[in-house]
Amino acid sequence: LFQQPQIQGQDLAELMYTSGTTGEPKGVMLTHRNLVYNVQTGRQMIPVNPESKALSLLPLSHIYAQFAGLLSPLHCGASIIYLPSRQPNTLLRVLRREGITTVALVPQLLQLIMSHIERGVERRGGADLWRRLHRLAPRLPVAARRILFRSVHRELGGCLQFLLCGGAYLDPKLAQKWENLGIPILQGYGMTETAAMVTYDTLYHRRLGAVGRPPPGQQVEIAPDGEILVRGENVFIGYWCNAKATKHTFRDGWYCTGDLGYLDSDGYLHFKGRKKNLIVLADGLNVYPEDIVNCLNLRPEIEEAVVVGLPQNGGLVEVHAVILAADPKDVAQAVRETNRLLAPHQQVRGFTVWSGEDFPRTHTLKVKRHEVLDLLAAAEKFVEVTPEIPSRRTDSDLRHLVAKIAGLPPDEIGPQSVLGLDLGLDSLSIVELLCLIEEQMSISVEEGQLPAQATVGDLEAILADVERGEESTFFPDWPTSLAARMARILLQRMLVDPLLALLCPTRVKGLENLVDIRGPALFIANHASHLDTPVVLKVLLRRYGSRLSAAAAADYWFANPLLGNLIALLFNAFPMARQGNARPCMEYIVDLVDRGWSVLIFPEGTRSPNGELQPFKAGVGLLAVELGIPVVPIKLSGLHQVLPKGSWLPRRGPVTVTIGASLRLLPGTDYVQATQQLEREIRRLSD
Repeated sequence: LFQQPQIQGQDLAELMYTSGTTGEPKGVMLTHRNLVYNVQTGRQMIPVNPESKALSLLPLSHIYAQFAGLLSPLHCGASIIYLPSRQPNTLLRVLRREGITTVALVPQLLQLIMSHIERGVERRGGADLWRRLHRLAPRLPVAARRILFRSVHRELGGCLQFLLCGGAYLDPKLAQKWENLGIPILQGYGMTETAAMVTYDTLYHRRLGAVGRPPPGQQVEIAPDGEILVRGENVFIGYWCNAKATKHTFRDGWYCTGDLGYLDSDGYLHFKGRKKNLIVLADGLNVYPEDIVNCLNLRPEIEEAVVVGLPQNGGLVEVHAVILAADPKDVAQAVRETNRLLAPHQQVRGFTVWSGEDFPRTHTLKVKRHEVLDLLAAAEKFVEVTPEIPSRRTDSDLRHLVAKIAGLPPDEIGPQSVLGLDLGLDSLSIVELLCLIEEQMSISVEEGQLPAQATVGDLEAILADVERGEESTFFPDWPTSLAARMARILLQRMLVDPLLALLCPTRVKGLENLVDIRGPALFIANHASHLDTPVVLKVLLRRYGSRLSAAAAADYWFANPLLGNLIALLFNAFPMARQGNARPCMEYIVDLVDRGWSVLIFPEGTRSPNGELQPFKAGVGLLAVELGIPVVPIKLSGLHQVLPKGSWLPRRGPVTVTIGASLRLLPGTDYVQATQQLEREIRRLSD
């Protein structure tokens, strides 16, 4: 018999490496005691229960995401919904559909969602009322605020109780906006070395501008120089194979965080900044300036560089380089070339050419970074130079939207302008741009469709492709309602089935292959006639008919709203794009399966002109692998003779439906190979 290992609290649970591209990353050794302590004490911060539904948006490679988006909800028996997309429209749809009660996110995502809500308010002409309600809300209890903003809560799903925010600086003004809505923002402070949390807010004890209080058993002190010191069961045991770094990090049993802060009279911790040079971006990513300086100093045009986190509006920071150079004209190209060697979050978003002969230095010739920052903020002793951007004056809608997000004049944006490199857009800024495009141009593009170094011209081409191939991607809920299902069964039995019995008497083989299938399944069939769907539904009606949905060509059946609604009622058909953006349809299929529905698709994509099986589209392999449900092959014979492609007048004739044995494709199976395997299964049924 298998025996579970005996795990002790001091045993190593996981090894997490601190970020750093060209520097030397350190492996943080976290024990089971570290993780368990934080999860158990975190229950005071995260009041969830088995009925709660937590939405996880952050990568699990981040300790904060592990704590707030995985371990704590699991410990409390809550459900966890993972969503890779960060676009507000997708996020809001999931909040409504799943009844999400809490979300763990970073400040920039909070701002992204709030901006999306406020743009909707402006479009509806409610900006003045919105401002008046926000002035009134702080005087009201939380329950009254939720009533005051009930329309916003409906948009957010109506179940959202609170939000968890960490990983970067949160502007108190933004937090207050969410508090005004009646949605508390719970902040915390921590790092990988403390298994995520050192201090945190609770629903009953929180203070805007602070990052919470230490829980029982957690010790926090402030060193004479303002450094935050931590001691407790959540503190890691050291760096992997790096005794020197471990010794340097601990002082008399205290972990030296390298951060500056202070404790107020009520015990709330106020974070003041990094003691060292680490730059924390708005989306929670860390940037080590030394990595960038090393690359900049390799350029012959640059004598020396200093990289700092330059505060922007709202307290956010951007990567900014201050450069000593003999000729300022050469610096722009040097920065552009350097950025090509860096990861997107490391790239220099702005730079300054220092006008003095040298930087301010200590007696050991180290640059006084704080003085550089102070002079930079005061706009003294420097000449600011912006990167050279190809100029092309245009009045296109897209250029104006890009200009709005980038904070640049439209005539400074050309087709060769790189969204990140030239225009300074980070990943979440690009998401915000795509949201604006969707709202104002009615074109939906996922961030995954953009290449890493996409230009404005690339984006224009993608929009053109999507627009040309854009099919109806509106998926109404009414066809899956109980009333529609009952009406469908009645119409099938009284109208469709008698007509099919008269027109094409059907023989069914392989029904025994359906006996052992439990739950939803993916049915795939060859496509030779408009009668394929009704015949399959007739065969499967008794077992799956009331919870079976069929894909139909969006450009053919749903181009006419009346025809689209008719087949949605009769066959629970939904639109599938044969060209262009297929992602919404794929997401809808996943949603159907999650709700217990089976799906019928025709992998050939269109009817066969001669009745012979045509090559399958690769999308069926993707669905079969990623859905992880049984795939049932079905071979339809004789329907091509009854109603061939190009004909609207059917001829009576016999039909055979052969149901093959179900199969499951293993996770990680190559999509192309999966498609080929499914095609072979259908061909085998023809033999």
